[in-house]
Amino acid sequence: MARPKNPTTPVVPADLDPQAVQASTEALNTLSLASEVALLQSDLFRAVGQIESAHFLETVSTRVIGEAYVKARSSLEKLGSFTLRKADGTSETVSTIEAFCELVMPVSGRRCRQIVQAMHTLGPALFEQAEQMGLGHRNYVAIRALPSDMQDEMKAVIASGDRDQVLTLLEELAARNASLTASHNDLEKAAAAKDKIIAKKNAKLDQLAEAEEIRRNGTPDEREKQQIADLRDAGIAAELALQRLVTCVAEVMNAPATEAAELQARQTLDFIAQRLADLCADAHVAVDVLGERVEPGWRRQITDLVAAAAQAANGKRGGRA
Repeated sequence: MARPKNPTTPVVPADLDPQAVQASTEALNTLSLASEVALLQSDLFRAVGQIESAHFLETVSTRVIGEAYVKARSSLEKLGSFTLRKADGTSETVSTIEAFCELVMPVSGRRCRQIVQAMHTLGPALFEQAEQMGLGHRNYVAIRALPSDMQDEMKAVIASGDRDQVLTLLEELAARNASLTASHNDLEKAAAAKDKIIAKKNAKLDQLAEAEEIRRNGTPDEREKQQIADLRDAGIAAELALQRLVTCVAEVMNAPATEAAELQARQTLDFIAQRLADLCADAHVAVDVLGERVEPGWRRQITDLVAAAAQAANGKRGGRA
């Protein structure tokens, strides 16, 4: 059997230019390197595209959640209620958006309401801009607490896209608004206190005018009631003043700093007693200061009321015992 012939090695033509071969090899290497660079660049920009898509979804999804929540709430209001089958196979009737969010939505109803409030404050477009800048719920609450003119100032800065400027301005406006609110509250308290004083004065003036009208033109019964009330008020005021005077005189006389002070205390009492007699004489009122001890009717009424109150208090204490 004939042996197979060995394959012959191709012979490179003797006239092949070595420089041309080297140039071709370098060209192939350059092409391979360029392909690899192009592939890497493609992977790089593909990754950038994925990041951009993810960032877009991250910033836009919050707005989508808010808008979807509003639609779901509107639909549920129109439906009234419906039966929902839960994951465990049981059924539950849903009639509120809170229950619906808890059973179905992956986001709580509270979070959805926060988003809707922020969107309502800034508007959908500016809210999306704020989300891209990384503003959070606390920032939106602070913006919503500002008065309308300050909110407009904040919206203009949010539209510029400068996050640092937004946070700086928000801090300044919040401090300014807090100061204005405190000043406004102080003014309201002062005005309320002033109104209260004026109201008391007006009520007292009305009371005095009414009493004067009764004194002049009231019926005998009305005039009697008013006269007794006047005597009561004047008598109580005089009695309190006398008690204060006598207490002061007693303190001085029991421990006089000097004889002159003790003499002054005795003279003060004599003066008041004499002054009362002089006033009565000037008013043509006959009074016997050293006469029979009496107690006016209005004073007896007060004494009886005090005694009744003391008796009631003793009865309560006895019942608890």
